Amino acid sequence: MSSRSNILASLVIIVIVFGAVGGVLFLTEQYEPPRVAIVVMNPGFEDMGLGAQTKVGMNNLAGDIVVAFDDPRVLRDGAFPTTAAEAEEDIRAFAQTGRYLIIIAVGKELVPAVETVAQEFPNQNFGIIGGISSLKNVASTSFIPEEAAFLAGFIGGLIAFSPQLNNTGRVAIMASYEEDPTVGSLVYGFLQGLQLVNSSDYLRGRVTLVQPIVYLESYENIELANETAYHLYMDEEVSLIFAPIRGSIVGLRQAMLAANKTLGDPNIMPLNKTRMPLAIAAEGNLDYYGNPDPDILSGPSWITTSVVFRADMAVYDMLNETLWGQFNGTEILEYNLANGGVNLTSFEFSSTYIKKASETYMPLLRGVREMILNGTISVDHYSG
Repeated sequence: MSSRSNILASLVIIVIVFGAVGGVLFLTEQYEPPRVAIVVMNPGFEDMGLGAQTKVGMNNLAGDIVVAFDDPRVLRDGAFPTTAAEAEEDIRAFAQTGRYLIIIAVGKELVPAVETVAQEFPNQNFGIIGGISSLKNVASTSFIPEEAAFLAGFIGGLIAFSPQLNNTGRVAIMASYEEDPTVGSLVYGFLQGLQLVNSSDYLRGRVTLVQPIVYLESYENIELANETAYHLYMDEEVSLIFAPIRGSIVGLRQAMLAANKTLGDPNIMPLNKTRMPLAIAAEGNLDYYGNPDPDILSGPSWITTSVVFRADMAVYDMLNETLWGQFNGTEILEYNLANGGVNLTSFEFSSTYIKKASETYMPLLRGVREMILNGTISVDHYSG
């Protein structure tokens, strides 16, 4: 009996010791998730464009797989780089640590920076959202925004002319940087769609494009966007502004609110012909930002629709392939109208006044979309 008791006591001690050791090992060797660095220019993930869409993709991936994300704020005391040269410094700093499964830069303007660092660190994986590289250790993504912008120009012309909305038929373009190739693609596609609808039997040249195209030379010049848009709505009698301006959309909204005090007042407008200050946004889904209260998702929104780059799809796909050991630097992930990588938003908040204007608008738009997809309509690509 005594011997049996001693054996049991020894087993209990072994279990306790083994459990304690196991507990220590568990605490000191916790799972370290794969780390990914995302380099985006100021204003970062709040740019209301590619950066914001990229964040959506990061969040979607994090919902499926545990990933640790770092961005330049960990290097710059909470700030984002303001120039391509600063972004290159950040990409290099991340690469030097050797900690990251992949380092991704957002925006075509950062292609040279990525390629410079990628050649210095040939064993490091890199990626570009919205840009193409020929280097074997750089994964690339390509968007074809002209196709979705073409649709924006087409529907924009119809809405700008609409007699049911008392609109004037005058359209303006207010963009961020003239030298930004993404902006160039958006403007180029919009102009093609506007030209097609204006030459159609439906409009017969009754839409006017206000010249010149206005470039703010900034992604977040709120004051200038406000002043410019207000002038266009009031002095130039513009009914719709195409606005690929990212964070400067805040100024556009301010102008809409100010202009509406006159345009929406039947006691001021001649013959009570009130009209809405309308816009089409670009890069991110900004439809909500034209709502009476942008924090409450209910319309109608003065932002009729948005031309959206699905950077969320791109970053999700790139990271998913890399995490599963399928990184391929020679592959270009292409996003277009056919696969939904670029598109117009769903008119959720503007359906009220589009329907009021004409129930033929949406069937016409769907018809043009189908003709782009089947090749009946050829959309030229921006080469500048």
